[in-house]
Amino acid sequence: MFPVLRAWRVRRVFAVVLGLVAALVAGAGAVQGPGSWVGWGWAAFAALMLGLAVYNLLGLVRQPWVVRLGPAGVAVCYATGRVVTAGWSEIAAHTITPGGRIGALLLRAGAGGGERVMPIPTRLIGAAATAEVLAALKARLPGLAYRVPGGGGTAAD
Repeated sequence: MFPVLRAWRVRRVFAVVLGLVAALVAGAGAVQGPGSWVGWGWAAFAALMLGLAVYNLLGLVRQPWVVRLGPAGVAVCYATGRVVTAGWSEIAAHTITPGGRIGALLLRAGAGGGERVMPIPTRLIGAAATAEVLAALKARLPGLAYRVPGGGGTAAD
């Protein structure tokens, strides 16, 4: 299991506090100009900042880890708390690079055809942990190659 880096958790706390302060200030601006377009603009900005704060708070509470490798396959937890899994036999290729912001596992086509993409927010675990994930994937799936989705070709790592 690869947890969210402490630095990202601190950034999310800061984003929650900043979002709440901005929402309060914008709410005060909305109250100062009721009925005018300026008041509505401040109210809309307050709502957006409140939404940002809630999203980051969800990320703090509901995303303790990012990637989990197990006997059944790979599981990825997103900021909303949603966990997406893929079995080892489903994984066809990857777009993971250590030090990158986001990578993905390309999953074999299901009944509907076309590849499925399972994004992995690798920036949340750091470059070293991303390299560990990639090494573990290649150890489990020796033929795993880097491939851009939809490109059709593969490239050696």
